[in-house]
Amino acid sequence: MLTNEEIIQNKVTVVNKTGLASAATLSLLESAMRAESVQIPDTFYRSDTGSMELLVEKSGTTTSLVLAYEGNQHFDLEVTIRDVTTRPVGLDQRKYFAGHVRSLMHISIGNVMEFGVAETGIWINTPEVNHQLTPINDNSICYRKQYEAHSVTPSVAIKTTNVNFRALLNKCKGDTFCIVSKDNRIGIYNNGVGENQKITPLPSSDHVSDHMAGVDHLVIFNSLYRRKQSCMGAINKLSLLGDVDIVEYGIIEGRVYVMIEGEDYSARLTYHSMSGLNTEVEIPAARIKKQPKRRATRAISEYLEISDVSIEPLPEVEPIDFTAEEHARLNVWERAHEEWCVSRDQRYSNSRAVWFSHYSMMLIRRGEAPDELDVTIMSKV
Repeated sequence: MLTNEEIIQNKVTVVNKTGLASAATLSLLESAMRAESVQIPDTFYRSDTGSMELLVEKSGTTTSLVLAYEGNQHFDLEVTIRDVTTRPVGLDQRKYFAGHVRSLMHISIGNVMEFGVAETGIWINTPEVNHQLTPINDNSICYRKQYEAHSVTPSVAIKTTNVNFRALLNKCKGDTFCIVSKDNRIGIYNNGVGENQKITPLPSSDHVSDHMAGVDHLVIFNSLYRRKQSCMGAINKLSLLGDVDIVEYGIIEGRVYVMIEGEDYSARLTYHSMSGLNTEVEIPAARIKKQPKRRATRAISEYLEISDVSIEPLPEVEPIDFTAEEHARLNVWERAHEEWCVSRDQRYSNSRAVWFSHYSMMLIRRGEAPDELDVTIMSKV
């Protein structure tokens, strides 16, 4: 890590974070810096043409780091890491500072990361390696400066969960995932025409203006759910580190975005827009499920003499103690169950035994079997 002498010598302002948020941020950044070969299918290489900006915001006693990366073929990445620490401590005099660099080197993944922003460049340090990133020679780039926060409000914002979002995404399989707001209604459609057009209306309680944005279904699916080890999707990759969920999606500045939430961090993937979308879309009214009417019942006390009923106290259930490795594996179980539910349009279950059943089925299809760790967890469930 950067020593005090290096900080003083290079006039570096250092931002530090440990734990899952650190590993998740570096993992997302590493994925965003991969570029897919246009000549060889399913082949990826490290891109060095992107640009990265760091923004540190101090609000009261809380300091957050916003890391924005542009350069991926399909999306821009923005990660917000909460509760970071800084060196030197005296950041109170300025609310924001930022750095920008265009030339990016290899980044190692670890549970500790340290960013340094100086007037001559940006530093990224992990336990395995210490990099000083040297920028492309461009006098217009400012590496550290006073910064006014650029707040962008989504045109359309829809709260969701990973299970619900993936179910909607699958309805556009093989086509385009489009979000449209029109006539104060919101819908998801596949950019089809006539009989090929599939529209799913969504409940909307607030007034929304007319907006439209679309992304190829496969682009979103691969960026979030791809299983291939060389370029694993963000949800699958982050699930190996800890609990993660998709909490929101929508349209921002004419582009589709997806918001991911984890422990002490959030990440927004904003996809590059497609042109040529079909604007002839009529969104039907969303169907609202009615709650069944409660039948009037007479008071139970008319039928039972409470004083004559003996109620046995329920035995205390001790909480199950899982290790960090077991928690990570349970997340894999849960993702397998989610995929099973989405593919069959079934209701999600909180039973770990059900998760394990669908996880085992997934392994069998791959020609694999549960290992000793799985057996250990099942013995606790």
